[in-house]
Amino acid sequence: MSAPSLRSVPGPYSATGLSGDLGVMFVGADELRDSTPVEPDWALAGYIAAGAVTVLAKKPKAGGSTLLLGMLAAIASGADTFLGQPVSGGPVVYVSEESASTLAHKLPGTGRIRVMTRDAAWPRPTWPALIAAAAAEAHRVGASVLAIDTLAYWAALGKDAENDAGAINLAMQPVLDAARDGVAVVLAVHSRKSGGDDGDSIRGSGAIAGAADIILELQRGKAPTERILKALSRYPSTPSELVFDYEQATGTWRVASGGRPGRNVATPIRDDALMEQVSEIIGAGSGSSKRAVRDAVRAAGVQAGNVDIDHALGVLSDEGFIAADTRSRAHSYTLLQPYRADRARTCQDRAGHDAEGHRATVPLSPKERARGTGHDHEGTTDPQDRAGWANAEPAGRNNTPNWTDAQLQALIDSDPFNAQQDGAA
Repeated sequence: MSAPSLRSVPGPYSATGLSGDLGVMFVGADELRDSTPVEPDWALAGYIAAGAVTVLAKKPKAGGSTLLLGMLAAIASGADTFLGQPVSGGPVVYVSEESASTLAHKLPGTGRIRVMTRDAAWPRPTWPALIAAAAAEAHRVGASVLAIDTLAYWAALGKDAENDAGAINLAMQPVLDAARDGVAVVLAVHSRKSGGDDGDSIRGSGAIAGAADIILELQRGKAPTERILKALSRYPSTPSELVFDYEQATGTWRVASGGRPGRNVATPIRDDALMEQVSEIIGAGSGSSKRAVRDAVRAAGVQAGNVDIDHALGVLSDEGFIAADTRSRAHSYTLLQPYRADRARTCQDRAGHDAEGHRATVPLSPKERARGTGHDHEGTTDPQDRAGWANAEPAGRNNTPNWTDAQLQALIDSDPFNAQQDGAA
């Protein structure tokens, strides 16, 4: 029996949509555009988004699970960035194909990652039951991300089923249902031995790539610790390629510098005007949560995506203009001091130059440069910042003694800015 056409479905019809036995609704393209944010609610900008499915294709022992755990740890800990991309923190749920004995030492010491190993699921549940249980746990703890590692193990797909588009479509349906409830879903899959680009590296049917919103393919680089993360995405802000190093001994992740032609790391640039706008919004009480700040920025007519706004919030927090409370999934912010793009004093060294070596538009006075709160970007003739802290001391130990009055007076007498001010007087 053939499926009924729309014309044969009973139910009321209207100019804007259809309701009835099908349970579907049509809207105008303009209405859909106006009601849909330009950027999704990113948990990890460019790679993991609320309501979206990310597929991570990896080869055995190539570091795919390590990368996935690094992403999840950054999200769970509320880190500002991971591999140069802004992070929105929150609890995560992680279902691993590993046993507790091999996985435990790789995990960070936080209860914000809810873990299930293969030991804790025996006999192995059916694939739909597993996804339902994991989604329920994500809902219970308010998790922003649900990660499954790997599809082949937990769905128990045989060779024939893995290559069958119909079987894969059935397997992907519970995953899509979980994402539809608003959680970001990350699904780890195996890569073909022969590799491939543009989603072709995923082992099995192309229906896996077709159901995904973001496809990540991890490849080995030339150096032993170098990895290349290629991406194919429905979202334009996803980096097409990112090269990074991971030092297992220190647990350090680093985006490779220099870069090859065409490499796109997609790290947001510093936008002083946007940072000033965000500072004013938080100070006026128009936005205390990340979502409220985003909405207020757009209501002010500023053309900025979520990635740019989140980056501005991260920089303002790092530089001490706002305080971020990341204990909740929503995040909240409090203004500590207003940010002014034309008076970015914390970016000046003691000679009145900014971080790029240009003379600042609004130079600091010598005493401000000697005893203020900004950092000495040159750091070659004097390794202290203006509060007397040593640039070489990341732990923030004081490099005493601070400037003496005699040193301050000598600095004042020799400073060209001070001479100009005296001449003007």
